[in-house]
Amino acid sequence: MSSRSTILEEICRGFPNPHAREYAGIHLNRFRVILQIIPKDRALDVLDIGTFLPFAVYLKKNTPHRYVLHGGPEGRAKRTIEKGGTSFDICNFDVQKDRFPFEDESFDLVLCCEVLEHLGLDPMAMLAEIHRVCRTDGQLLLTTPNVASLVGLGKILCGGSPALYDKFTLSANRHNREYSAKEVVTLLQHAGFVCEKVFTREVYVNAVTACECQRRGEIALKRVAAGLARLGLWRGDTTFVLARKAGPIQQRYPHAFYDLPRRAVGRPQSPVIQ
Repeated sequence: MSSRSTILEEICRGFPNPHAREYAGIHLNRFRVILQIIPKDRALDVLDIGTFLPFAVYLKKNTPHRYVLHGGPEGRAKRTIEKGGTSFDICNFDVQKDRFPFEDESFDLVLCCEVLEHLGLDPMAMLAEIHRVCRTDGQLLLTTPNVASLVGLGKILCGGSPALYDKFTLSANRHNREYSAKEVVTLLQHAGFVCEKVFTREVYVNAVTACECQRRGEIALKRVAAGLARLGLWRGDTTFVLARKAGPIQQRYPHAFYDLPRRAVGRPQSPVIQ
Protein backbone atom coordinates (compact mmCIF):
# COMPACT_ATOMS: atom_id res chain seq x y z
CA MET A 1 0.00 0.00 0.00
CA SER A 2 1.15 3.54 -0.68
CA SER A 3 2.70 5.60 2.09
CA ARG A 4 0.60 7.73 4.43
CA SER A 5 1.75 10.98 2.84
CA THR A 6 1.07 9.72 -0.68
CA ILE A 7 -2.47 8.58 0.19
CA LEU A 8 -3.18 11.85 2.02
CA GLU A 9 -2.09 13.86 -1.01
CA GLU A 10 -4.20 11.73 -3.34
CA ILE A 11 -7.30 12.01 -1.13
CA CYS A 12 -6.98 15.78 -0.79
CA ARG A 13 -6.15 16.48 -4.44
CA GLY A 14 -8.81 18.81 -5.77
CA PHE A 15 -10.07 19.66 -2.28
CA PRO A 16 -8.23 22.81 -1.15
CA ASN A 17 -10.46 23.34 1.89
CA PRO A 18 -8.12 23.19 4.93
CA HIS A 19 -10.86 21.62 7.05
CA ALA A 20 -11.14 18.72 4.60
CA ARG A 21 -7.39 18.18 4.74
CA GLU A 22 -7.41 18.32 8.54
CA TYR A 23 -10.20 15.72 8.71
CA ALA A 24 -8.43 13.50 6.19
CA GLY A 25 -5.23 13.69 8.20
CA ILE A 26 -6.96 12.69 11.43
CA HIS A 27 -8.83 9.79 9.81
CA LEU A 28 -6.13 8.65 7.38
CA ASN A 29 -5.30 5.40 9.22
CA ARG A 30 -9.01 4.49 9.23
CA PHE A 31 -9.22 5.17 5.50
CA ARG A 32 -6.26 2.87 4.90
CA VAL A 33 -7.91 0.02 6.83
CA ILE A 34 -11.15 0.49 4.90
CA LEU A 35 -9.23 0.31 1.65
CA GLN A 36 -7.67 -2.98 2.80
CA ILE A 37 -10.94 -4.71 3.71
CA ILE A 38 -13.42 -3.37 1.16
CA PRO A 39 -14.26 -6.17 -1.32
CA LYS A 40 -12.58 -5.63 -4.69
CA ASP A 41 -12.94 -8.96 -6.50
CA ARG A 42 -15.75 -7.67 -8.75
CA ALA A 43 -17.64 -4.48 -9.52
CA LEU A 44 -20.38 -3.82 -6.96
CA ASP A 45 -23.26 -1.39 -6.57
CA VAL A 46 -22.34 0.55 -3.43
CA LEU A 47 -24.27 2.94 -1.21
CA ASP A 48 -21.95 5.15 0.84
CA ILE A 49 -23.75 6.58 3.90
CA GLY A 50 -22.14 9.50 5.70
CA THR A 51 -19.86 10.22 2.79
CA PHE A 52 -16.60 12.14 3.15
CA LEU A 53 -16.41 13.27 -0.46
CA PRO A 54 -12.59 13.36 -0.87
CA PHE A 55 -12.35 9.74 0.28
CA ALA A 56 -15.32 8.77 -1.91
CA VAL A 57 -13.44 10.12 -4.93
CA TYR A 58 -10.35 8.19 -3.87
CA LEU A 59 -12.36 4.96 -3.44
CA LYS A 60 -13.97 5.31 -6.84
CA LYS A 61 -10.56 5.69 -8.46
CA ASN A 62 -9.08 2.73 -6.59
CA THR A 63 -11.92 0.19 -6.63
CA PRO A 64 -14.06 -1.17 -9.49
CA HIS A 65 -17.38 -0.23 -7.87
CA ARG A 66 -20.32 1.99 -8.81
CA TYR A 67 -21.11 4.42 -5.98
CA VAL A 68 -24.20 6.27 -4.84
CA LEU A 69 -23.49 8.78 -2.07
CA HIS A 70 -25.62 9.86 0.86
CA GLY A 71 -25.31 13.60 1.23
CA GLY A 72 -27.22 14.26 4.45
CA PRO A 73 -30.76 14.93 5.67
CA GLU A 74 -31.32 18.22 3.87
CA GLY A 75 -31.12 19.58 0.33
CA ARG A 76 -32.27 18.35 -3.05
CA ALA A 77 -33.47 14.77 -2.99
CA LYS A 78 -31.06 13.69 -5.74
CA ARG A 79 -28.40 15.33 -7.85
CA THR A 80 -25.30 14.42 -9.82
CA ILE A 81 -21.98 16.09 -9.15
CA GLU A 82 -18.61 16.07 -10.91
CA LYS A 83 -15.57 15.99 -8.65
CA GLY A 84 -12.02 14.82 -9.07
CA GLY A 85 -12.62 13.82 -12.67
CA THR A 86 -15.49 11.50 -11.80
CA SER A 87 -19.25 11.81 -11.29
CA PHE A 88 -21.50 10.71 -8.44
CA ASP A 89 -25.19 10.49 -7.75
CA ILE A 90 -25.90 12.08 -4.35
CA CYS A 91 -29.16 11.43 -2.48
CA ASN A 92 -30.21 13.39 0.59
CA PHE A 93 -32.37 11.77 3.28
CA ASP A 94 -32.53 11.35 7.05
CA VAL A 95 -31.18 7.89 7.89
CA GLN A 96 -33.21 7.67 11.11
CA LYS A 97 -36.56 9.01 9.88
CA ASP A 98 -36.84 8.47 6.12
CA ARG A 99 -37.36 5.43 3.99
CA PHE A 100 -34.21 5.29 1.88
CA PRO A 101 -35.07 6.40 -1.69
CA PHE A 102 -34.08 3.06 -3.25
CA GLU A 103 -35.89 -0.12 -4.20
CA ASP A 104 -35.48 -3.29 -2.15
CA GLU A 105 -32.19 -5.11 -2.76
CA SER A 106 -30.58 -2.29 -4.75
CA PHE A 107 -27.00 -2.61 -3.47
CA ASP A 108 -24.31 -5.26 -3.11
CA LEU A 109 -22.45 -3.27 -0.45
CA VAL A 110 -23.29 -0.47 1.96
CA LEU A 111 -20.57 1.63 3.56
CA CYS A 112 -21.60 3.10 6.90
CA CYS A 113 -18.45 4.72 8.26
CA GLU A 114 -18.49 6.96 11.34
CA VAL A 115 -22.27 7.37 11.27
CA LEU A 116 -23.67 5.08 13.99
CA GLU A 117 -22.19 7.13 16.85
CA HIS A 118 -23.95 10.29 15.62
CA LEU A 119 -27.46 8.82 15.80
CA GLY A 120 -29.49 9.94 18.80
CA LEU A 121 -33.03 8.82 17.93
CA ASP A 122 -33.31 5.39 16.32
CA PRO A 123 -30.14 3.64 15.10
CA MET A 124 -32.03 0.46 14.24
CA ALA A 125 -34.13 2.43 11.75
CA MET A 126 -30.96 3.02 9.72
CA LEU A 127 -29.80 -0.59 10.06
CA ALA A 128 -33.24 -1.90 9.08
CA GLU A 129 -33.22 0.24 5.95
CA ILE A 130 -29.68 -0.86 5.13
CA HIS A 131 -30.95 -4.44 5.43
CA ARG A 132 -33.84 -3.66 3.06
CA VAL A 133 -31.70 -2.10 0.32
CA CYS A 134 -28.99 -4.78 0.55
CA ARG A 135 -29.28 -7.63 -1.91
CA THR A 136 -29.40 -11.21 -0.70
CA ASP A 137 -25.89 -11.94 0.63
CA GLY A 138 -25.13 -8.23 0.30
CA GLN A 139 -22.53 -6.79 2.66
CA LEU A 140 -22.25 -3.94 5.13
CA LEU A 141 -18.90 -2.37 5.99
CA LEU A 142 -19.30 -0.37 9.19
CA THR A 143 -16.81 1.60 11.27
CA THR A 144 -17.44 3.41 14.55
CA PRO A 145 -15.46 4.48 17.64
CA ASN A 146 -15.00 1.76 20.26
CA VAL A 147 -16.09 3.08 23.67
CA ALA A 148 -14.45 0.07 25.37
CA SER A 149 -11.03 0.80 23.89
CA LEU A 150 -7.74 0.85 25.75
CA VAL A 151 -7.77 4.62 25.43
CA GLY A 152 -11.26 4.68 26.96
CA LEU A 153 -10.17 2.49 29.86
CA GLY A 154 -7.24 4.78 30.51
CA LYS A 155 -9.52 7.82 30.53
CA ILE A 156 -11.88 6.16 33.02
CA LEU A 157 -8.99 5.31 35.33
CA CYS A 158 -7.90 8.95 35.13
CA GLY A 159 -11.39 10.03 36.20
CA GLY A 160 -12.62 10.93 32.74
CA SER A 161 -15.23 9.74 30.25
CA PRO A 162 -14.40 6.77 27.99
CA ALA A 163 -15.87 8.43 24.89
CA LEU A 164 -13.41 8.97 22.08
CA TYR A 165 -15.12 12.23 21.12
CA ASP A 166 -17.54 13.82 23.59
CA LYS A 167 -17.40 17.50 22.64
CA PHE A 168 -20.41 19.68 21.92
CA THR A 169 -20.25 21.31 18.49
CA LEU A 170 -23.30 23.63 18.68
CA SER A 171 -24.82 21.47 15.95
CA ALA A 172 -26.39 18.05 15.55
CA ASN A 173 -23.07 16.75 14.20
CA ARG A 174 -21.76 15.33 17.46
CA HIS A 175 -21.38 11.87 18.96
CA ASN A 176 -24.63 10.95 20.72
CA ARG A 177 -23.62 7.41 21.74
CA GLU A 178 -20.46 5.43 21.26
CA TYR A 179 -20.61 1.62 21.25
CA SER A 180 -18.36 -1.23 22.24
CA ALA A 181 -17.46 -3.66 19.48
CA LYS A 182 -19.60 -6.31 21.17
CA GLU A 183 -22.59 -3.96 21.11
CA VAL A 184 -22.10 -3.28 17.39
CA VAL A 185 -22.12 -7.02 16.70
CA THR A 186 -25.33 -7.38 18.73
CA LEU A 187 -27.03 -4.52 16.86
CA LEU A 188 -26.14 -6.02 13.48
CA GLN A 189 -27.36 -9.46 14.51
CA HIS A 190 -30.72 -7.96 15.48
CA ALA A 191 -30.76 -6.22 12.07
CA GLY A 192 -30.43 -9.53 10.20
CA PHE A 193 -26.68 -9.50 9.51
CA VAL A 194 -23.99 -12.03 10.33
CA CYS A 195 -20.62 -10.47 11.15
CA GLU A 196 -17.94 -12.15 9.03
CA LYS A 197 -15.05 -9.95 10.11
CA VAL A 198 -14.84 -7.96 13.35
CA PHE A 199 -11.74 -6.28 14.73
CA THR A 200 -10.62 -3.08 16.36
CA ARG A 201 -7.57 -1.01 15.52
CA GLU A 202 -5.74 1.96 16.96
CA VAL A 203 -6.19 4.44 14.13
CA TYR A 204 -6.08 7.74 15.98
CA VAL A 205 -3.02 9.24 17.65
CA ASN A 206 -3.53 8.74 21.37
CA ALA A 207 -0.58 10.88 22.47
CA VAL A 208 -3.00 13.39 24.00
CA THR A 209 -4.27 10.75 26.40
CA ALA A 210 -0.74 9.71 27.30
CA CYS A 211 0.36 13.31 27.87
CA GLU A 212 -2.65 13.94 30.08
CA CYS A 213 -1.72 10.92 32.19
CA GLN A 214 1.85 12.18 32.51
CA ARG A 215 0.74 15.68 33.43
CA ARG A 216 -1.46 14.32 36.20
CA GLY A 217 1.13 11.83 37.43
CA GLU A 218 -1.06 8.84 36.56
CA ILE A 219 1.14 6.79 34.24
CA ALA A 220 0.53 3.83 36.53
CA LEU A 221 -3.17 3.94 35.64
CA LYS A 222 -2.32 3.70 31.96
CA ARG A 223 -0.32 0.54 32.73
CA VAL A 224 -3.29 -0.91 34.60
CA ALA A 225 -5.44 -0.19 31.56
CA ALA A 226 -2.94 -2.03 29.38
CA GLY A 227 -3.22 -5.00 31.72
CA LEU A 228 -7.00 -4.94 31.51
CA ALA A 229 -6.78 -4.86 27.74
CA ARG A 230 -5.03 -8.22 27.78
CA LEU A 231 -8.10 -9.78 29.40
CA GLY A 232 -10.23 -9.36 26.29
CA LEU A 233 -10.32 -8.59 22.61
CA TRP A 234 -11.41 -5.50 20.74
CA ARG A 235 -9.51 -2.78 22.62
CA GLY A 236 -8.53 -0.63 19.64
CA ASP A 237 -10.10 2.82 19.39
CA THR A 238 -12.13 2.02 16.26
CA THR A 239 -14.38 -0.94 15.45
CA PHE A 240 -14.39 -2.37 11.92
CA VAL A 241 -17.10 -4.81 10.86
CA LEU A 242 -17.72 -6.52 7.54
CA ALA A 243 -21.15 -8.17 7.79
CA ARG A 244 -23.40 -10.06 5.40
CA LYS A 245 -27.19 -9.96 5.09
CA ALA A 246 -28.16 -13.37 6.40
CA GLY A 247 -31.91 -13.33 6.96
CA PRO A 248 -34.81 -11.24 8.20
CA ILE A 249 -34.57 -8.56 10.87
CA GLN A 250 -34.58 -10.35 14.21
CA GLN A 251 -35.74 -7.56 16.50
CA ARG A 252 -36.64 -4.02 15.47
CA TYR A 253 -36.34 -2.54 18.97
CA PRO A 254 -33.86 -4.73 20.90
CA HIS A 255 -34.29 -4.33 24.65
CA ALA A 256 -30.55 -3.92 25.17
CA PHE A 257 -30.71 -0.59 23.31
CA TYR A 258 -34.33 0.62 23.54
CA ASP A 259 -36.49 1.50 26.53
CA LEU A 260 -39.95 1.70 24.98
CA PRO A 261 -43.50 1.03 26.20
CA ARG A 262 -44.66 -2.50 25.48
CA ARG A 263 -47.33 -1.26 23.04
CA ALA A 264 -44.64 0.57 20.99
CA VAL A 265 -42.37 -2.47 20.80
CA GLY A 266 -45.32 -4.59 19.73
CA ARG A 267 -45.94 -2.56 16.58
CA PRO A 268 -45.32 -4.08 13.13
CA GLN A 269 -41.69 -4.41 12.20
CA SER A 270 -41.59 -1.25 10.08
CA PRO A 271 -38.07 -0.09 9.18
CA VAL A 272 -38.99 3.51 9.95
CA ILE A 273 -40.88 5.13 12.82
CA GLN A 274 -43.93 6.74 11.23
